[in-house]
Amino acid sequence: MMRPGSRRRRSLSSPNYYYRFKVETIVAFFVPVYLFFTITLYYKASKSKSKSLNSILLQVNLQGRKSDYPSSDPHFDNKTRSFLEITPFVCAEEVAKSVVNAQRRNGAITAVTQMTADKLQRLTHLASHWVVDGGYISVAIYIPDEEMAEDTFKNLQLYFEENAALFKRVVAQLVVDKRPKGDYKKSGWRSPHEYPVNILRNIALEKAPSDHIMYVDVDFIPSVDAHSHLVQQLSLMGASMKKMALILPAFERKLSKHEKDSSSMESFLLPTNKADLLPFVTDVGVDSNANEIIAPFHLEEFPPGHGPTQFPKWFTASEPYQVDYVYQFEPYFVINKVGMPPFWEYFRGRYFNKFSWVGELFLAGYSFYVDPSCFLIHINHEYHEFQDSEISNHQLQMMREFDERFNGYLYEKYRRVLEQKD
Repeated sequence: MMRPGSRRRRSLSSPNYYYRFKVETIVAFFVPVYLFFTITLYYKASKSKSKSLNSILLQVNLQGRKSDYPSSDPHFDNKTRSFLEITPFVCAEEVAKSVVNAQRRNGAITAVTQMTADKLQRLTHLASHWVVDGGYISVAIYIPDEEMAEDTFKNLQLYFEENAALFKRVVAQLVVDKRPKGDYKKSGWRSPHEYPVNILRNIALEKAPSDHIMYVDVDFIPSVDAHSHLVQQLSLMGASMKKMALILPAFERKLSKHEKDSSSMESFLLPTNKADLLPFVTDVGVDSNANEIIAPFHLEEFPPGHGPTQFPKWFTASEPYQVDYVYQFEPYFVINKVGMPPFWEYFRGRYFNKFSWVGELFLAGYSFYVDPSCFLIHINHEYHEFQDSEISNHQLQMMREFDERFNGYLYEKYRRVLEQKD
C-alpha cells in the first residue's frame, strides 16, 4: 500500500520512460541543428539576392533602428522618435573610405534636406547642380507607413542604382513612421500635418559628412557652380563663419502663360547664374515684360520670410553684405553646424518650423550675411488642400507649442540676451 501523498517511483527500465527520454534527446539535438542550417541558408540566399549600387549602397536594414538622440535636450521629441525607424540607405563612397576629414579641411559643404519618396526628381535636380560641383547631400526620406516601406525601398534602390554617378556623394536615411494613423487609416495616407519635418531635418543634419552645411528644402535648386563659389567665399571669410549664416537669396519659378504645370520643369531650363537670372525677375526693370516669370520667394504672401534679404540691394551687389534679423525671417543659408542649436522637433507640418530655428540662431549670437552671387530657385508645385477647420486646429496647436513651450525654453536659455534687447 502507498502512503497518502506519496508518488510511485518510475522505473528507469520502464518502456514509457525510455521512449520519452529518447524523444526528448532527439528533439534537443536536432532542433538547434535545424535552426542553425535554416538561418544559414536564409542568410546566404538573401545575401546573394542583394544588389550593390556601384559600391554606393552600404547597408540596408528594413528593421531600422531607434533614434539615439540624447533625451535631455528639450529640442528633441523623444515620444515621436520612439515610433520612427531610421535606416541608413546609401552613403557616399568617399565617406565609406574615411576621407571625411580631408573633405572638411577642403571646406566641402553638405546640402541638408528632407523629402517624401515621391520627390526623387527634385533630389535629382538638386544633385545635378550641387553634387556635380563637388558638394554633398544629406537627405532624410520619409515613409509615412511601414506597410509602404518594402515597396518604397525597392523603388528607391532602383532609382539610386540608375543614377549612381549623380548620387555618389549622397547620404540618405529612410525614416519609417510607425505611429498609429487613427482616422487616416481609411485614406491610406497620414495627414501632412503629422509630417515630422524638424525631426527629419535634424536627422539629415546629424548625418551630414561636413561641418559646413547648406540648409535647404528639396524643391529649391541652387545656381550652377554655387558649391565651388561658396567654398571660396567661406575661405575668404575664415574664422568669422563660426557664428555666421551666409544667405542664398531665394526665388520662385512661376508658370508662364503657356505652361499648365511644373511637373516637366527641368533644372537645365532655369537661369544658371546671376546675369542670366536678372532679366527674368519681376520688379527689376522699369517696364515689365512677358519674360518675368521669376520672383523673390513668397515675398507677397509672407514678406517677413525673405524680405529682410533686401533683394533690390542684391541685384547690384558684388560683395557680401550684412542684413538685420527680423522676426519670422526664414532664409536658406550656409552655416557651420558645430555647436549650432538643432531644430525644435515638436513643430510638425506647416507653421513655425523654420523661423523658430532662425530666431534661436539670432539669440545664440549668429549674424546674417547675403552672398552676392549664388541663389536658389524654387520650382512651384501644388500644395495639399485642407479644410479650414483642419488648418485652424493645426495652426492653433503649433501656435500653442510656439508660445508656451518653445518661447519658455528661449527665455530660460537666453534670458540675459532677451533682457538686454528689452
